Parts: sequence; C-alpha cells; structure tokens
Amino acid sequence: MISRSEAIPVPYQPPSVGDPDDATAGASAKPAMSSTSAASAERSLGTSALVSALTPDRSLGTSALVSALTPDRSLGTSALVSALTPDRSLGTSALISALIPDQGLGTSALVSALTPDRSSLWASAAEAIVAAAPKPGESPAAALERTIRNNPAYQALSKGDKQVADWIIWKAGMAEPQERLYYLNKLELLFNTPFNARPGTPGARSLADDINQEVDESLAKERARGDVFKGQEELRSAGAVLSTHQGLGGTIFRIDARDPRNVVVKIKIQLNGEPELIAKIKEFEDSIEKRASVRGYVLDVEFVDKGGPDVFSVKSTTGEWPTAGNLAGGTNVLAHEIHHLLGLSDRYNYIDSHADNKDMAVNQRLYWFAVQMQKPADPRYFASWMADHDQGTLLSEDVCAVIQGPQKECIDARKEFDPANLPAHPAWSVH
Repeated sequence: MISRSEAIPVPYQPPSVGDPDDATAGASAKPAMSSTSAASAERSLGTSALVSALTPDRSLGTSALVSALTPDRSLGTSALVSALTPDRSLGTSALISALIPDQGLGTSALVSALTPDRSSLWASAAEAIVAAAPKPGESPAAALERTIRNNPAYQALSKGDKQVADWIIWKAGMAEPQERLYYLNKLELLFNTPFNARPGTPGARSLADDINQEVDESLAKERARGDVFKGQEELRSAGAVLSTHQGLGGTIFRIDARDPRNVVVKIKIQLNGEPELIAKIKEFEDSIEKRASVRGYVLDVEFVDKGGPDVFSVKSTTGEWPTAGNLAGGTNVLAHEIHHLLGLSDRYNYIDSHADNKDMAVNQRLYWFAVQMQKPADPRYFASWMADHDQGTLLSEDVCAVIQGPQKECIDARKEFDPANLPAHPAWSVH
C-alpha cells in the first residue's frame, strides 16, 4: 500500500480505504424464474451434444446437468438454474467458458433453445454470449477487451472507477503483445473476483478472524519475551539530535540523519477504532520497533492518545484490509505499514498480489492496478521487506528514502549493510 500521492492520469480521486465497493452491487440479483419448460420439443438440445459441450471443469457439472434434462430433452428453467453456479445466478463468465464455440454448442444453438418469451435472465445471458463471441479477424487482445467491457462488474463501476479501468485498458494497449495480454487477463481476473468482505458478511468475519489471529500471535510472542531489551529504541531517540521531516499527508516525524550509517527515527501514532484491538497493538509496540530496526537504523514508535501536527492519526479496525490508513495486524504487517507513513512505497507487484484479492474492494484493486502499471523496474525488490514484510529487510535505498536526502551518497554509504549478491542499485551508476 503505497503513498496515494502517485497520481493516475485520469480525472479520478482514489478510493479511501474501506469505502464500500459498488463494483459488484446488484451483481447477484436474479429475476423471477418461469416454471415453463425452457425449450419445446422442436427447440430441444440433444442430450449427448449438451453433455459433451459442458465438461465437468467448466462450472456446469455433467451429472447434474444430465439429471436436469427431462425425458423429452427439454430443459426445465428451474432445474437448469439449480444445476448452475451455487448462487443460483446464471453467471455470464461461467456460461461463456462452458459454451465456447469449439465445445460444439454454438451460440445460435443456445439462442434457439431459449424460451420464446426471452425472459430477462435468459436474454441477458444470450446477449452476453453473442457479445463475447470472437469476431472474424479479431485479435485475442481485442476480444479480451470486449469481454472485459461486457463484464457486469465493469458495467456496474462508478464513472470515476470506470475511467480508471478504461485507462488500464488503454495503457495495456501500448505494451508489447504478451505484456498486453498479461494486463488484460489480470484485469479480467479482477472483475471475475467479487469483493467478499462487505460488513456483516461471512467474508468480512473471515478477514477479521485472520487479523485477530495475527494480532494475538504477535501479542503472545511479546508476552513470552518479557522485558528483555525493552526500551532500547526509546533510549536511542532520547539521545539523538532530531530534526523534522514530513511524512504521509504532510504529518511531521522526527529523524537524526546526520550519519546515514546511524539513523534514528521517532514517530507518534494515534490509533482510532476498536478499543480491544488498539490495546493489544500498543502492548506489542516494542516488537514492532525491533522488527523495523536494522543495522544502522532505529525506529522508535510512540502510541499517543491525542492528535497534533506531529501525530499520525490512523484508523485501526479488523473490518478492512490492513493499509497505512488502517493499522491492523501483527508485528510484521504494522512495521511495514508504519513505513508508508514515513514515505516509503510498496515494492511488491500490486497486480499479481491484489487482482484476485477478494478481501479488497474492486475499486481499490483497480487503483493499485493502475499504480503498478506506472512503477519503474525494480531489480532489488525481492530483498526488501517493503515487498515481503515476513522475509525481507530494509535495504539501503529504503532507509535513504526515509532520510529524504541525496540518494546516491546515502545509498553508497549504507550499501555494505545490504544482503550479499544483490543487483547493483541504479543510483550507483549515476556520475
């Protein structure tokens, strides 16, 4: 979760963390079903042709479908719907993947099998299949773009969010063919992965359970460690010569960066939200400091109860995905997110990590997708815990970004602290 100051070149304001996701609203709404048979005898689909078209791995189970067929080979509407996806909706993407032309069940056959009254449910599915059918001479990328724009989740986007999606498609069109397909396939995956963590839903409870488990594990480790080495970071900051720097949102933090090989940072944070969660996080403050501190760099975190120009006021709730705007999680997660407050950006790939992240709202995933498309190449990302907060470490360029001074001189001074055999940092080639 990086600084929201990285702008997307469209007239769009990025979604705030935890905003309700409108992208999938109404996606599962279902019109009333007719009890009338879905196909008359002269419009029937042969059992063998249908079964061969709908393989078991294509969402419509063969056995379920065979049992749904009546003896006169008509398809009862309610029976067929019961054989479809678990939410009893006629999922467009599931139908398209199940009824592709090379599976023997052509679009025209499907349309002719529909009831004469063309009920809104059937008509919607048929129109989507017709719209997604490949056009003569159309490239795979162009066909995929059209499929994305016909996706109900895309069509349900707000005006601003749709501008972001359209910018992503436009930007992908400027890439090499394979890279373009990579972007479009990931974007389709994003729209085919609905938000699963709306407040009050089982998905939201699952997310909260995961966060609470992380918090409790960190708290248990802190209590087991006791007071060993506790208070070291506070002693270091008390003896430092601290100057003011601006972090995320212009809030002030303090730093002693006179020597880039011996940096001390002090940050004040006010947590607002769930009292029990906040109390637990405050109790393992020392663990956060020790996870964030590396050779030649010390972080002193002070949780306070009142705001001010030098206090980062941040939400803390288990109901939303952890970000710099929602400090909720275990030691490693919080040490990572706090460094966003100090101005550091994520170094992992947002697209690979969040395209199918069902715990993050669709509009937020779109925003990070667009940000990722603008990020420069990063040959050293894998070693930084701004990419992997469980295994990585703060690299020289991470610490120097907190310092906010001349990067080449700072990175050169700290490079011996980095893990061995890393690719050279681009700053070292600057003369």
